[in-house]
Amino acid sequence: MVFRIVERHVGTLLAVLLFPLSFYLTILCLVSYGVRVLAADAIYHRYFAHRAYRVGRITQFMLGLIGTQSGQRGPLWWALTHRDHHKYVETARDPHSPITHSIGHAAFGWFVDPRNAETNFDRIHDFATYPELRWLNRYYWLPFYGVGVLIYAAGALGLFGDQITGFAAFLWGFEVPATIVLYVAAAINVLGHLPSVPGGYRRYQTPDRSENRFLLGLISCGVGFHNNHHRFAACARCGFAWWEIDVSFFFIRALERLGLAWNVVSRVPDSVLIEGGLEPADSRDSHRISR
Repeated sequence: MVFRIVERHVGTLLAVLLFPLSFYLTILCLVSYGVRVLAADAIYHRYFAHRAYRVGRITQFMLGLIGTQSGQRGPLWWALTHRDHHKYVETARDPHSPITHSIGHAAFGWFVDPRNAETNFDRIHDFATYPELRWLNRYYWLPFYGVGVLIYAAGALGLFGDQITGFAAFLWGFEVPATIVLYVAAAINVLGHLPSVPGGYRRYQTPDRSENRFLLGLISCGVGFHNNHHRFAACARCGFAWWEIDVSFFFIRALERLGLAWNVVSRVPDSVLIEGGLEPADSRDSHRISR
């Protein structure tokens, strides 16, 4: 894993040095980043870790495939690690707490530590019963780098425009966004639990030190509203207020409307909203009707 992280950083450096960022390269990078960060939050996080919605077996595998584009190992490993984060939050057994570990460890150290690389299938038996998910968990790097090859091929064939070569497409469409996603994940692990850094707000007095951060919420597709999440982790949404934009929840609702997802835990209990100083859902609905 150390090699793969170094590889992504080298690729990012080469992208900056060799290929000036053009309009089309920017679009390619942003779209690729959007897919990858959504894969981490809406799929690995809210589906595999918290089971905030249900899907069929084929859809589940397809979501797992998309989830590998986050570049954060396989779905079962990710889900188990995150469940441990909630179970042992901000204790020595929390895999990436900036409170009980160093900031460097919380950001990247835990991720490259070989002691954290294995997946104990007995502890995630709800998904480990599916052999296709166990395969994907082991060979997550195949679809991850496979998409990189496809992006290179698309660039070489001129599908991104005559000015974009295969190598430029690979660097800006694969290496750069995959690297940015790593830093966003690191920011959530660190800034999401470090209230001493200004810019966050705590809506709920949870036992941990979790914080909501608006900008982090935007670029992470919603999980940056981390205090909300730690207050009601079973929910498919992390943005509780209307202005806390939660792209992952929009994605989940789209799956629901397409008939691909069901049992979506979309409602935040009124008691939780009131506790956080927010208007209950029933009250908001009545206001809309009265208007």
